Amino acid sequence: MYKNLIIPYIILFAIFGGCSSAPSAIKNYTVKYDGIYFQDLGDGDGDAIRFFEDGIVIEQGLGSLEGDPRDIVMDLQPWFNREYESSGVYTIQGNQISFSINSESGIVDYAGIIMDNGLSLNSYSHINGRKSKNNLFKFIPFK
Repeated sequence: MYKNLIIPYIILFAIFGGCSSAPSAIKNYTVKYDGIYFQDLGDGDGDAIRFFEDGIVIEQGLGSLEGDPRDIVMDLQPWFNREYESSGVYTIQGNQISFSINSESGIVDYAGIIMDNGLSLNSYSHINGRKSKNNLFKFIPFK
């Protein structure tokens, strides 16, 4: 008699997995490695950030920019590589990213969020004490 009652409960448990619902998918945030994150600062100035899969990040301020940002990124590609001198190590937790860039001039700290096609970063320069917020970097892939 008990066998007849237990079997239907086992079947229902197998079908519905008990009373809990399936966990929702968690987005896996990461940066893109096949291009450059570019910020147009206006007046012909810009900033470029490139990430590598091993945790290295490089950064370069750009001046006297003319033309389409995609062309600028293609001009950077041959020399803006992992061995570049202004570099650091990045960390990602959830959608948060942080890193410090070390250069001949000093250190600049960055922290912000990873978005679908870019970054929103706050920065603090240990060189001159300058702080900036919500700097938008758009991802531009290599062709």
